[in-house]
Amino acid sequence: MIGFITTLIILFSVSLIALFKNLISYSKDEQQPIITIENGYDGDICTTTEGEKIRLACIYLFA
Repeated sequence: MIGFITTLIILFSVSLIALFKNLISYSKDEQQPIITIENGYDGDICTTTEGEKIRLACIYLFA
């Protein structure tokens, strides 16, 4: 049982180190694309001003 808990702590620590390494190396100067939503329908599908259809994930509307 102690070996299992130690393994979990080590995995958690390595995951945190990897996360912080990615956050530190992220460049804030990169230009992100700007997308403008023209309209939306069906609760989770949007159309951009360029005509591209985007389906938003994990949006659930109960009728």
